[in-house]
Amino acid sequence: MVFGGYWVMQYISYTGDFIVLDAVAYYYFDHNPENGREGGKANIMNGVKHAHINHAGSIGIASFIMAVIKMIKFLFGYLAERLKKMAGPDQGGVVKCIVGCGTCCVACLEKIGDYINHSAMAYMATTGEGFINSAWGALMLQLKHMAAFAWSGYIAACFIWLGKVALTVANCFFF
Repeated sequence: MVFGGYWVMQYISYTGDFIVLDAVAYYYFDHNPENGREGGKANIMNGVKHAHINHAGSIGIASFIMAVIKMIKFLFGYLAERLKKMAGPDQGGVVKCIVGCGTCCVACLEKIGDYINHSAMAYMATTGEGFINSAWGALMLQLKHMAAFAWSGYIAACFIWLGKVALTVANCFFF
Protein backbone atom coordinates (compact mmCIF):
# COMPACT_ATOMS: atom_id res chain seq x y z
CA MET A 1 0.00 0.00 0.00
CA VAL A 2 2.82 2.39 0.85
CA PHE A 3 4.56 1.72 -2.47
CA GLY A 4 1.32 2.26 -4.39
CA GLY A 5 0.77 5.54 -2.57
CA TYR A 6 4.28 6.71 -3.41
CA TRP A 7 3.81 5.71 -7.04
CA VAL A 8 0.48 7.55 -7.38
CA MET A 9 1.84 10.68 -5.68
CA GLN A 10 4.89 10.72 -7.95
CA TYR A 11 2.74 10.10 -11.02
CA ILE A 12 0.52 13.07 -10.22
CA SER A 13 3.51 15.28 -9.47
CA TYR A 14 5.39 14.30 -12.65
CA THR A 15 2.24 14.68 -14.74
CA GLY A 16 1.90 18.28 -13.60
CA ASP A 17 5.60 18.91 -14.24
CA PHE A 18 5.35 17.39 -17.70
CA ILE A 19 2.31 19.49 -18.61
CA VAL A 20 4.20 22.65 -17.70
CA LEU A 21 7.32 21.50 -19.56
CA ASP A 22 5.27 20.64 -22.64
CA ALA A 23 3.52 24.01 -22.60
CA VAL A 24 6.85 25.83 -22.29
CA ALA A 25 8.38 23.77 -25.12
CA TYR A 26 5.32 24.45 -27.28
CA TYR A 27 5.55 28.17 -26.53
CA TYR A 28 9.27 28.34 -27.22
CA PHE A 29 9.41 26.27 -30.40
CA ASP A 30 6.05 27.17 -32.00
CA HIS A 31 6.85 30.33 -33.90
CA ASN A 32 6.61 30.99 -37.58
CA PRO A 33 7.85 34.42 -38.75
CA GLU A 34 6.50 33.76 -42.27
CA ASN A 35 2.92 33.76 -40.95
CA GLY A 36 3.51 36.76 -38.71
CA ARG A 37 3.82 34.72 -35.53
CA GLU A 38 6.75 35.94 -33.46
CA GLY A 39 6.06 33.64 -30.53
CA GLY A 40 3.95 30.60 -29.83
CA LYS A 41 1.08 30.17 -27.40
CA ALA A 42 1.55 28.29 -24.15
CA ASN A 43 -1.02 25.60 -24.90
CA ILE A 44 -1.77 23.85 -21.60
CA MET A 45 -4.43 21.56 -23.08
CA ASN A 46 -1.89 20.30 -25.61
CA GLY A 47 0.34 19.41 -22.64
CA VAL A 48 -2.56 17.63 -20.92
CA LYS A 49 -3.22 15.62 -24.09
CA HIS A 50 0.45 14.70 -24.50
CA ALA A 51 0.76 13.76 -20.81
CA HIS A 52 -2.30 11.52 -20.68
CA ILE A 53 -2.31 10.05 -24.19
CA ASN A 54 1.18 10.11 -25.68
CA HIS A 55 3.47 9.91 -22.64
CA ALA A 56 1.47 8.27 -19.83
CA GLY A 57 3.75 5.24 -19.88
CA SER A 58 6.90 7.35 -19.82
CA ILE A 59 5.61 9.35 -16.87
CA GLY A 60 4.68 6.03 -15.24
CA ILE A 61 8.26 4.77 -15.64
CA ALA A 62 9.68 7.97 -14.14
CA SER A 63 7.24 7.83 -11.22
CA PHE A 64 7.98 4.12 -10.71
CA ILE A 65 11.70 4.85 -10.41
CA MET A 66 11.06 7.55 -7.83
CA ALA A 67 8.56 5.35 -5.97
CA VAL A 68 11.21 2.65 -5.67
CA ILE A 69 13.71 5.19 -4.34
CA LYS A 70 11.14 6.58 -1.87
CA MET A 71 10.32 3.04 -0.73
CA ILE A 72 14.03 2.40 -0.13
CA LYS A 73 14.13 5.63 1.88
CA PHE A 74 11.08 4.56 3.89
CA LEU A 75 12.52 1.10 4.62
CA PHE A 76 15.90 2.57 5.54
CA GLY A 77 14.21 4.98 7.96
CA TYR A 78 12.30 2.10 9.55
CA LEU A 79 15.46 -0.01 9.88
CA ALA A 80 17.40 2.95 11.27
CA GLU A 81 14.82 3.45 14.01
CA ARG A 82 14.92 -0.26 14.87
CA LEU A 83 18.72 -0.17 14.95
CA LYS A 84 18.69 2.83 17.29
CA LYS A 85 16.33 1.01 19.67
CA MET A 86 18.40 -2.19 19.59
CA ALA A 87 21.76 -0.46 20.10
CA GLY A 88 20.90 1.26 23.33
CA PRO A 89 22.54 4.34 24.80
CA ASP A 90 26.12 3.00 25.03
CA GLN A 91 26.44 2.35 21.25
CA GLY A 92 24.78 5.62 20.21
CA GLY A 93 27.80 7.20 18.46
CA VAL A 94 28.48 4.32 16.08
CA VAL A 95 24.80 3.90 15.26
CA LYS A 96 24.39 7.65 14.64
CA CYS A 97 27.35 7.58 12.26
CA ILE A 98 26.01 4.60 10.31
CA VAL A 99 22.49 6.04 10.16
CA GLY A 100 23.81 9.47 9.14
CA CYS A 101 25.92 8.02 6.31
CA GLY A 102 23.04 5.86 5.11
CA THR A 103 20.59 8.77 5.23
CA CYS A 104 23.00 10.91 3.23
CA CYS A 105 23.42 8.17 0.59
CA VAL A 106 19.67 7.65 0.26
CA ALA A 107 19.04 11.41 -0.01
CA CYS A 108 21.75 11.63 -2.70
CA LEU A 109 20.13 8.75 -4.61
CA GLU A 110 16.76 10.51 -4.36
CA LYS A 111 18.15 13.80 -5.71
CA ILE A 112 19.95 12.05 -8.57
CA GLY A 113 16.83 10.11 -9.55
CA ASP A 114 14.68 13.24 -9.46
CA TYR A 115 17.23 15.19 -11.52
CA ILE A 116 17.46 12.46 -14.16
CA ASN A 117 13.66 12.16 -14.34
CA HIS A 118 13.16 15.92 -14.71
CA SER A 119 15.87 16.14 -17.38
CA ALA A 120 14.34 13.22 -19.26
CA MET A 121 10.86 14.74 -19.11
CA ALA A 122 12.13 18.11 -20.35
CA TYR A 123 13.81 16.34 -23.28
CA MET A 124 10.67 14.24 -23.80
CA ALA A 125 8.47 17.37 -23.91
CA THR A 126 10.78 18.91 -26.49
CA THR A 127 11.37 15.94 -28.78
CA GLY A 128 8.38 13.67 -28.15
CA GLU A 129 10.57 10.57 -27.65
CA GLY A 130 10.00 7.93 -24.98
CA PHE A 131 11.46 7.97 -21.48
CA ILE A 132 14.56 5.84 -22.01
CA ASN A 133 15.61 7.63 -25.20
CA SER A 134 14.88 10.98 -23.58
CA ALA A 135 16.93 10.17 -20.50
CA TRP A 136 19.86 9.13 -22.68
CA GLY A 137 19.46 12.18 -24.94
CA ALA A 138 19.28 14.55 -21.96
CA LEU A 139 22.43 13.01 -20.47
CA MET A 140 24.33 13.34 -23.75
CA LEU A 141 23.10 16.92 -24.20
CA GLN A 142 24.26 17.86 -20.71
CA LEU A 143 27.63 16.21 -21.20
CA LYS A 144 28.10 17.92 -24.56
CA HIS A 145 27.25 21.38 -23.24
CA MET A 146 28.53 20.99 -19.68
CA ALA A 147 30.44 24.29 -19.60
CA ALA A 148 27.51 26.29 -20.98
CA PHE A 149 25.11 24.76 -18.44
CA ALA A 150 27.54 25.45 -15.58
CA TRP A 151 28.04 29.05 -16.73
CA SER A 152 24.30 29.69 -17.07
CA GLY A 153 23.74 28.17 -13.62
CA TYR A 154 26.39 30.50 -12.18
CA ILE A 155 24.84 33.54 -13.86
CA ALA A 156 21.37 32.54 -12.63
CA ALA A 157 22.68 32.15 -9.07
CA CYS A 158 24.26 35.62 -9.28
CA PHE A 159 20.99 37.19 -10.46
CA ILE A 160 19.05 35.41 -7.73
CA TRP A 161 21.51 36.71 -5.12
CA LEU A 162 21.25 40.24 -6.54
CA GLY A 163 17.45 39.99 -6.39
CA LYS A 164 17.57 38.92 -2.74
CA VAL A 165 19.90 41.81 -1.89
CA ALA A 166 17.74 44.29 -3.81
CA LEU A 167 14.58 43.12 -2.02
CA THR A 168 16.28 43.33 1.36
CA VAL A 169 17.58 46.84 0.69
CA ALA A 170 14.23 47.97 -0.69
CA ASN A 171 12.35 46.63 2.33
CA CYS A 172 14.80 48.26 4.73
CA PHE A 173 14.48 51.57 2.86
CA PHE A 174 10.67 51.55 2.79
CA PHE A 175 10.30 50.57 6.45
